[in-house]
Formats: sequence, C-alpha cells, structure tokens
Amino acid sequence: MDAETDINISERLKTTDIEKSSQDMMLSNNEDIHAKSDRRKGILNVIGGVFLMFYLGCFFLWGNIDVYVLSYFYEFNPQIDLGFIFIVDTLLIAANTTGYNIGTFLLNKQRLNPRLIVFLGGSFALTGVFLSSFTKSLGPYLSLYTGMNGLGCGTCYMVPLVCAWEYFPEKKGLMTGIIIGAYGLGSFFFSLISTKLVNPTGDNPTI
Repeated sequence: MDAETDINISERLKTTDIEKSSQDMMLSNNEDIHAKSDRRKGILNVIGGVFLMFYLGCFFLWGNIDVYVLSYFYEFNPQIDLGFIFIVDTLLIAANTTGYNIGTFLLNKQRLNPRLIVFLGGSFALTGVFLSSFTKSLGPYLSLYTGMNGLGCGTCYMVPLVCAWEYFPEKKGLMTGIIIGAYGLGSFFFSLISTKLVNPTGDNPTI
C-alpha cells in the first residue's frame, strides 16, 4: 500500500507540474501577444502623430502668407494698418497656448478618448481656416483664423505626444523627436505650397 501510495502521489505531482507548466506557457504566450499588440498600436500612434503634426506645422505659415493676406484686405480697406500682421501673430500664439491647456485637460483630467480630442480640435481648426477665406474685414478674420484655428490646433498638439509616451515609456525622447520633427517639416512644405497657390508668378504684393 505504501509503495502504491507513493506512486500515486508521484504521478499526481508530475501531472500538477505539467499543468502548471502549461498554464505558465499560456500566460507567457498571452503576454507576448499583448506586448506585440501594444507595440503595433504604439507604432500606429506615432505614424498618426507624424501626419497630425505635419498639418499642425501650418502654425508657422503666417510668416509666409501675412503679406498676401494683408494685400487681400487692402482691396477692401485701403486704410488698413500694417500692424494687422503682428496682431494676427500675437493672437494666434495666445490661442495656440490656450489650446495646449485645453487638450491636456481633456486628455489627462477628463480622460476623453484621444481620437475624439483630435477630431474635435482638428474640425474646429479646419472650420476656422475654411470660413476665414470668405471674410472681407479684420474682425471676422481674426476670430476665425486666430481664434478657431489657434485653439483647435493647440488642442490637438499634445495628444499624440502623451499617447506615444504611454506606449514607449523608455523612449520618450526618441518619440518626441520623431513627432515634433514633422511639425517643423510641415511648416517648410506648406510654405512652399502656399506660395505656389497664392503667388504662382512671383509678383510683388500690391500694398
């Protein structure tokens, strides 16, 4: 009886070890799958952030188009003040900075879905830019281009950065460099494109 009992106990222990080993392997496989899934999502987040920042680089576009916008308004109001250029720049910076705070508040405090924040901010900015193209006086233009566009762009700005930091906590510097690099690259390309659209023949502004 003692020998049979010892054999049974030994077999049970072996079975238990096998089951435990199988469970460990399953857990390890699940962890690997989740890790690969998170990495894939993180890479897609960075790619999306690059495209988003490429558009947000339009923030620096004002320095290239200001003289053409001023020439446009000069047709409707020959008494327009040249200080208009600096007013737009100042208000655009103020609206952008305010948008930074709104975006981080919605993301970190309210815990809104990042996609929703980018959708709302991007829609707000694009609507402002589109509507501003129909204005013929400074008041509406300042409200739409600096107000809506600045707030919308600022709201989107921090979202891809924060998400990338969460996916790649050990590579925050690299992720920031990649995403922010697109910000400057966008301003470079859009400056060339805007000049071709607004002044394809290289004429001097008529102010």
